[in-house]
Formats: sequence, structure tokens, C-alpha cells
Amino acid sequence: MFEKSRRGLNLIYLTVVITLIIWLGSKFYYGDYFLEWQKYPAKASSLSAIILICWTVILSTRIRVIEKLFGGLDKVYKAHRKIGKLSFLLILLHPLFLAARYLPNLNNFFGNLWLMPNDNTYMIGHNVGLLTIIFMIILIILSVYIKIPYNIWKKTHEYFGLVILLTVIHILLVDKDVAAYPLLGIWVYGFLILAMWSVLYIQYFYPWFGPRYTYEVDCLEFVDKNIEITLIPRDKSMLFKPGQFVYIKFVNKDIYSEVHPYSIAYAQEDDGTIKLGIKQLGDHTRTLTKLQNGDRVILWGPYGQFSERFLTTHQDCVFVGGGIGITPFLGMWDYKLSMPMTKPKVRFYYVVNDINEASFDNDIKKIAIKNQFNGQKSFQKHSHHYEVYEKNKLGYINADYISKNLKTIKGSLYFLCGPKPMTDALIRGLKEKGVPNSHIITEDFEILSYPKRQTFKDWLKF
Repeated sequence: MFEKSRRGLNLIYLTVVITLIIWLGSKFYYGDYFLEWQKYPAKASSLSAIILICWTVILSTRIRVIEKLFGGLDKVYKAHRKIGKLSFLLILLHPLFLAARYLPNLNNFFGNLWLMPNDNTYMIGHNVGLLTIIFMIILIILSVYIKIPYNIWKKTHEYFGLVILLTVIHILLVDKDVAAYPLLGIWVYGFLILAMWSVLYIQYFYPWFGPRYTYEVDCLEFVDKNIEITLIPRDKSMLFKPGQFVYIKFVNKDIYSEVHPYSIAYAQEDDGTIKLGIKQLGDHTRTLTKLQNGDRVILWGPYGQFSERFLTTHQDCVFVGGGIGITPFLGMWDYKLSMPMTKPKVRFYYVVNDINEASFDNDIKKIAIKNQFNGQKSFQKHSHHYEVYEKNKLGYINADYISKNLKTIKGSLYFLCGPKPMTDALIRGLKEKGVPNSHIITEDFEILSYPKRQTFKDWLKF
């Protein structure tokens, strides 16, 4: 998963390099050079930022080929954030380098960093560019630093389509290179058109033409702060792999209508019935207590490649699910125990503060009991292992604990899903024991939903 994520990022960086090569090659071919050296880094930063801004929008479309390229939608969204930060920092450099040619005259330097009289096309383009940067700053502040309701936070992302439109206007008014060099124009405008299509697709076409299914609520169970929801299909049922998730909209006037991602715990029957596990955290999840049996539910998906390696490997596996991060493992656990072959062996840890929070403990045990009647008299007999790990009694789970009964630490695969501090600590511990990156598979489910507020220092981390 780490390698796939890097592969996707490398492709994005390659498109930036190609952009700069086309631009510099065009300047050389036409003998069209700048007299002031500051214009070269200014133009390089703006062209790079334009391509990266386009990528941030393209990455938000949930298109299958992009998810596969990065090794999971959570990895796509991580790249989306990283590329978004980089594009913003690069776009800030553009006006700074342009104004730097007026140094050491500070009045002219700072004067060129603000709005100018709309005397000509260039001045208008300059002002549009400056307003674009100011608009981006406002959106980033709303998206990252200020705690706002989810529906407003989601709206801030939709307005990034306006950033693309303002960027196009700015280029048309002031960017002579893109207009003058045919190959560069085709390349840059191609990316801008693709980005605008991505905005229109995700906002207007995806809800109706994306991978959409209609289900209804069949059963509700409330365990501590978790809600277990059983859904049955109204028409065609969704085909999915163990460990995948869906985007869901509950059609109920008393529940917020925003679309949220939730893991599929497992399929209970062959008729397409599925079960979800949802923890009540924010405003939206707390309103789910108002769900009623028979309520219509719209699903988009399935997404996620968390189980891809598990479904094809012969290596022993370790599952560590923290809190509601247990849900993707239920389907994988069911799949494993239903198979007649004994390999790979699975060691399964359900990490909770105390046993009262282990809302899916009975489901996990029922899966084991159910599969005893499929030729497996005891999953322990086949060297599988399951336990509820109570943090209040045992402390934080660590790499020593989960690897103590493994025959080969470096040869096993480790699947981690749960709170980020838990997974980060386990990743560090496993790496210290010599476990390669390729053997550690994670799903950062937090990044798919409403993000936590960040400090400026945290935001600068790539």
C-alpha cells in the first residue's frame, strides 16, 4: 500500500516536471527569454501550482482507476491533502517572485502584492490572481483551522471549483506563455478542462450516475456509543469485497442529509443484506438514533482496497482493529473462517478501552461458531486466534504484544485500522522489529470523513 501510494504521487510529480520541460523547451524553441531572472521561478511556481490544483480536484472524484493507482481511497485523500498544501505554497511564491524584481524598493515590492487600478488587461488579470489567492486562504482556514459544522465544511470544498474558474480567467488575461506556446497551451488547458469536468461530475453527476444502490433499514442495535445497522436491498444488491466501505445518505427528515463514508461490517446473508457499524461522534451520527425500520438508504460504492493483499496471500496475517476500526475486519474474518484451507493463519485483536465497548465481540464469535458447521470444528484448532484487548487493563497495545506468538515476525502481514495514535505507534514498533513497509497495510478511515482541526505547524507537515 505504501508503494502504491508513492506510485500515484510520483505520477503527479511527473506531470509537473513534464509541464516545466514543455514550458522551458518552448521558450528555447521560440527564443523567447525573460529579461528579469525573477520571472523564471515566478512562472515555474505558477505553472506547477496550476497542475497540482487540477490534481487536487481530480483526486476527489472517487474514480476507480485513481483509487486502484494509489492503493485505496484513503491513500487518495492523503495525496489530495498533500498536493493541496504544496499547490497553495507554490501559488504564494508566484506573486512574491514577481514583486521581487522591484527590490530593494519596498514600496513598489508591497504595492505589487496588492490590488491595482483596473487600467488595462494585465492589471485586471493581476487582481483576479490576487483574489484567487485570498479566496484559497479563506477556504483553507475554514477547512483546516476553524471548527465548523460538517455540512458547511463540505461546502468549502465545493467552492474549490471557483478557484479553478478564477485560475482560468487569470491565465487568459496575463499568462502570455500558455497562450503563445501551442504545446504548453494544450497541456495546461487540458488539465484545467479535466479539473472543471471533475468539479461538475462529483457535485452534479456522481449522485445520480455514480455506483448507486438503494437499500432500506431492516434492523437497529444500540451498543454503548455504537450503532449497528442492518440494511436490505430494495432492488439490486451491491457486490463488495471484505473490508470495503460505502458512502451513505439516510433518507429521513430528522437526519442530516450529508453523505458520509461507513465501513461494511459484513454480509449476513446471501440476499445482499449488509451490516454497518457506526460510532456516534459528530452531529450527523448522533441523529442516527432517529432512524426507523424501513427508512430508505442510498449507498455509493463499494470502495477500499484494504483486504486486497489478504485475499490473495499465503502469509500469516495479524488484524488489529481499534474501536469502530474493527468493522472492516469482520468481513475478512468471515471470509477466512469460511475457507476450507488452513492458510494463512490469522491472529485477530479487537482493541477497546474495556469489554463494554466491544460491541462487535458477539458478531466475531458468531462468525467463528457459524463456520464450525462448514468443516472447521474449531478455528483455534487451525491456529487462528481472536481476543478482545482491553486497554484499561493491559495498557496500549504494541508490536511486542501482537508479535509474541508469531513464528515469523518479518514474514507476516499486519493489517491495522483504528485511531491514528494507535496505528502510528504500531507501525513504528513493527518497523523497529524489521518488518518492511510492504508488510504493513493500513486504512486511515478518519481522513475519509470530517477531519480534525489542525495547527499551522501540523498543516505544514507533508
